[in-house]
Amino acid sequence: MELVEGRIFWDGNFPGVDPGDKHAYQDAMGATIAALHALDPVALGLGDYGPPERYLHRQIERWSRQYGGRHPGRALPDLDFLVEWLPAHAPDDDQAAIVHGDFVSTT
Repeated sequence: MELVEGRIFWDGNFPGVDPGDKHAYQDAMGATIAALHALDPVALGLGDYGPPERYLHRQIERWSRQYGGRHPGRALPDLDFLVEWLPAHAPDDDQAAIVHGDFVSTT
């Protein structure tokens, strides 16, 4: 990674951006995330960065543990449903890809 000069938006609503320009910002974000996802980790020398097997299942297991640890005894029916549903319906895909792990959109 390297430092790239530019404007950083911590809020996905793009405060201070002309409303007519927000669509272009959103398109650029989506295109950048898609371009990252299309990169081949092995070709970039990241083949040994982490195991590609069961990535999605490991994420679901981690989220489920985090949810259970943060809300003991607190009923959140929608999240309880996801904790049961996601492992049963997640695809078994061992294809590794680059993702931007801290991307959050509020739009």
